[in-house]
Amino acid sequence: MKIRLVTEINKSFDFVSAHFDRKLFSFLLPPKSVAKLIGYVGFSPGDQVHIQFKLPWSADWISQITSTRVNSEVFEFVDIGAKLPYGLRGWEHQHLVEKRGNDLTLIVDNMNFKTGCRVMDWLYYPILFMVFYPRKAQYKTYYDEMIHP
Repeated sequence: MKIRLVTEINKSFDFVSAHFDRKLFSFLLPPKSVAKLIGYVGFSPGDQVHIQFKLPWSADWISQITSTRVNSEVFEFVDIGAKLPYGLRGWEHQHLVEKRGNDLTLIVDNMNFKTGCRVMDWLYYPILFMVFYPRKAQYKTYYDEMIHP
């Protein structure tokens, strides 16, 4: 099942892509009472991100970066779930930062997940959508609060 979120950021591509980093990732995490960042290396193929969730139950989510593409118009990386919380059997997340103008950048989150059961996919969809939808506002807040050089 697919989830796609598109967020417009009124900052230059160079600025947004340069600050698409650990600090941003930590900013996007749920509160510490819900999740904790255990490990983070970066966005290169083979790197891993490890999050430990405390609610609604204790679970580890480990994703591995499988590909990265960087040029003057696009910053992109893809992660797949190596260890997923209960119920998820597959996860792929494309993070895409695209230049759209001098001071306009798109951040696109393309997520594909599966549980192994179509009915369960439909039940998980609103939960995962609600977990990731706040990123739209979080991205805007994060980049709006940063001082553009």
